Amino acid sequence: MSDNSLRVVWIYPDLLSTYGDQGNVLVVERRARQRGLDVARLDVRSDQPIPTSGDIYLIGGGEDRPQRLAAERLRRDGGLSRAVANGAIVFSVCAGYQILGHEFVNDLGQREPGLGRACTCRRRCRCTRPPCRLPCRCPCRSAPVPGGGPWGRGG
Repeated sequence: MSDNSLRVVWIYPDLLSTYGDQGNVLVVERRARQRGLDVARLDVRSDQPIPTSGDIYLIGGGEDRPQRLAAERLRRDGGLSRAVANGAIVFSVCAGYQILGHEFVNDLGQREPGLGRACTCRRRCRCTRPPCRLPCRCPCRSAPVPGGGPWGRGG
């Protein structure tokens, strides 16, 4: 692909597209084209390997069981983690966002390992002055999260 192109990968639309997440894919495609980029879109179903050559990966929302299945497959496949390690961007919402974290509670009420690619903890910052500008301690890491981030403020 050329420098004037964008490779968009939509991960598991068969499992994680409960809330009309195709709209996110369509918006990314359209905005890229409006900026003169050629867009190559790849929809990757849950029975297919995740390519590591994408520029941006989109993961949508889903119910609890499909979220667990998606997390299991993404961990086993390893392609998304390799792509992120190589500099790819991930746009995720809802279940997809939780999968990127260190863990989440699955449909069986058990802690399910995530991909560990982001801190998605929902711990509220105890700062008294909004907006929070102080590092907040994330319960899944010993290091502070600079600036708190949306997760550091309970977002």
